[in-house]
Parts: sequence; C-alpha cells; structure tokens
Amino acid sequence: MKKRILVVDDERPILELLKFKLSNRGYEVLTARDVKEFWDQALSQELDLIILDIWLRGWIGTQVYGELLDRGFDETIPVIFITALLDEETQAGTGASGKYALYRKPFDFDEFMGQVERMLAEHSNDERSRPDENEKSNPSNDQSDGDSLTFSFSEPNGVR
Repeated sequence: MKKRILVVDDERPILELLKFKLSNRGYEVLTARDVKEFWDQALSQELDLIILDIWLRGWIGTQVYGELLDRGFDETIPVIFITALLDEETQAGTGASGKYALYRKPFDFDEFMGQVERMLAEHSNDERSRPDENEKSNPSNDQSDGDSLTFSFSEPNGVR
C-alpha cells in the first residue's frame, strides 16, 4: 500500500512541485491550499505524513496544527514544517521526538526526501510498537501537558 502524504501550502507552484516529486517517488499525495482544506483532508483521510507550510494566508501553521490536535487528530503522524521565512543561519532539523522537522524553502530535494523517508520509516515502526489500550489510558504514560504545543528543533547533524 502506498504511503499517503498531505502537502499543505498556499503557493500553488510549491504545492504542485512537491506533489509531482513525491508522486514520482511512489507516494500517494493529497494537497490543500488553505486551512479549511487542510482540516478536511487531515480529519477525513488516513495519513502517513504531513508537509505543512508555516505561513498560510493569515494563519500560522504550527497553531493550525495545534488546533487540529485539539480536534482529535492522531499526534503520532509526523509533520515536516516548511517556510521561506527563516534566517540564513537556521538549518533543517528534527524535533526531539522525531515527529517534527523544519525545512527552509528552497531546500535540497534529495536531503528533504531523505527526511521524508526517515520519518515515514519511524512512523511505520511506531505503529508496530504502539502500547495496548491499558498502557494508553495509564496517566503515568502521558508525557503531554495538554495545554500547549511547542516545537524544539536541532541542527542537521542531530538528524538520525
């Protein structure tokens, strides 16, 4: 079964380029150009990965993602945030959990694809090793404070 990736960007050229490149690599690619399309797709489809622009016409992608989590979205689905608005010193990196990554546009597509493949592989491994329902409901296993969504990114050499 093909891995399903949702690409969210309000710039049609970026959206179409990512769709073309990812489709050519054998992925099923869904697209969204705004927040409503993003929420509709994310809540109605089984996804393996999201690629989400940080700046979406009047919305901040990390906040939009946080609201999606509040609506019950599966927090184990990895997300790659993309943006053109980082300074020159900010590099691509992966969050401490391995569930989030950040890339500055324009990015090296081969490096980006390596990140996509790593995150998809980790997500597949996580699905096989998920705790049973008793472990999920045990409050001592809950690492989330439930109040906020924060992201911590490391330098590229921190990527496994």
